[in-house]
Amino acid sequence: IAFDYVIRDVTNALGRSAAEKQVLNDRARSLVPIVKEITLAERLSNSPAMLAWARDEANPKRKQQGLAVLESYRKAFRDGSYFFVVDKSGNYYFNDHANKYAGKQLRYTLKPDDPKDGWYYSTKAKGGGCTLNVDFDRELNVTKLWINCLLKDETGIAGIIGTGLDLSSFINGVVKGNEPGVANMFIDKDGAIQAHPNLDAIDFRTLTKQPDAKKTIFSLISTEDERQTLKKTMASLAQSPGSVSTLFMNIEGQRQLVGLAYVKEIGWYNVTVMDLDKIISSSHFLPLALLVLVSIVITVAIIGGVLNRVVLAPIAKLDTSVQAMKEGDYRIDIKVDSNDEIGRLAANF
Repeated sequence: IAFDYVIRDVTNALGRSAAEKQVLNDRARSLVPIVKEITLAERLSNSPAMLAWARDEANPKRKQQGLAVLESYRKAFRDGSYFFVVDKSGNYYFNDHANKYAGKQLRYTLKPDDPKDGWYYSTKAKGGGCTLNVDFDRELNVTKLWINCLLKDETGIAGIIGTGLDLSSFINGVVKGNEPGVANMFIDKDGAIQAHPNLDAIDFRTLTKQPDAKKTIFSLISTEDERQTLKKTMASLAQSPGSVSTLFMNIEGQRQLVGLAYVKEIGWYNVTVMDLDKIISSSHFLPLALLVLVSIVITVAIIGGVLNRVVLAPIAKLDTSVQAMKEGDYRIDIKVDSNDEIGRLAANF
């Protein structure tokens, strides 16, 4: 029992250390592709040519210049795609890595009353710079991690421009690839799951959903106390980007070690869930247990030998002499080999 207690304590300590390193590694690994795309998208949103086209969309010269800029960025984007929405008209321009829509980049027109276009109006209402949104575009039949950047100047918002990362490629390259027993995911500030190895667990179209309709990490946690603890931890991490927190929680009925870090650059949390029983199994400590057992056996054998020679053997001789005298045989000779209590007792007898 004591050995199991010590091993569990050691396992928890090793697990926390591993979780912190895993979270930091996953955060760094995920930031590389995303931050690069956000930086390019922000630069594109600051293009004077794009702003001029958005303000005067019908102008052929403005359009030609704008498309030239979009095409140059398309080749630089990792996904090889771009999108551009003009605020005045709602026109949606798009082209992919295969240049499939060359000469016909205008794909469709957004409508304020169409739920599938709600992402645009939600992003516009939020303001700010670039935001991320995982969504399936029915018109284009693609599912991407979209990077939406506002195109604006001092007069107001002229549109939204950006790119996307293929969701499957992003998950395979960033979310998956961990060791057995380790699951990596990304959640937003509300806990909505934005990236997960299981596509069914992802909360698509987060921007346009009501809070109670979102797929969140809180729905995976068993108790309300643990949900509140996680919320407090998230709030604390948002105030100190760069730090990592670890805590044990019951997720989907199993005790798991959860590591969290806030990724300020994208406004998401990197969450690493570890099943310590699979990562650091008790069987790993079996050689140590055998070593302890063998050491105990050897120690007991040595102590037993010394005890037999110093205590038990002299007492046995004395007992034999007493039995002989009881039977009338006084021819006894007890050798005294020591000057301790038993030696003196034998000598006096």
